[in-house]
Amino acid sequence: MLRILRTDQSNLKGFRQVGAGDLSLLRDFEFNGRQELGRTLEAEVTPSINRVTGDLKVTLPSFVPKESIKAPEITTHFRLVVIGQELDFLSNTVIAKKTFSAYLPWDITATGAVTVTAAMTPNSTLPLVLSLGIELWQEVLGVKYHVLDNSFNACKIMAVDA
Repeated sequence: MLRILRTDQSNLKGFRQVGAGDLSLLRDFEFNGRQELGRTLEAEVTPSINRVTGDLKVTLPSFVPKESIKAPEITTHFRLVVIGQELDFLSNTVIAKKTFSAYLPWDITATGAVTVTAAMTPNSTLPLVLSLGIELWQEVLGVKYHVLDNSFNACKIMAVDA
């Protein structure tokens, strides 16, 4: 955040604001310092932000989960999570929406194309941030349990439209 703060060219030193800085510097921020998203999910990811419709989405072409997702052997399923955020620095508020893909099997069968969309406010004038994460799951007797292993679970800011 300090890097962004230093890019504020409209306020004097000591009065600089993150919202007046270059928010594109948030792109590629990894939320898990122990694991980068690209090391867990080695599939092609296309992020997009449509400010007019408010759709923040990621699209992945078909991929083979066991070849493209690094996970502990107990994993049976995974799902992708898209987090859309509208950042209002003046009122110090965030509107956030989290959307999940279906639970997909972690196996050698190719998925179809996967698209996950967070529907935000159409025509928002606020900065928009699109993040992508992956969750790993183990299914036992029809019940899914979250695999809580920070060596694999990851989330990253994929796109910013300020």
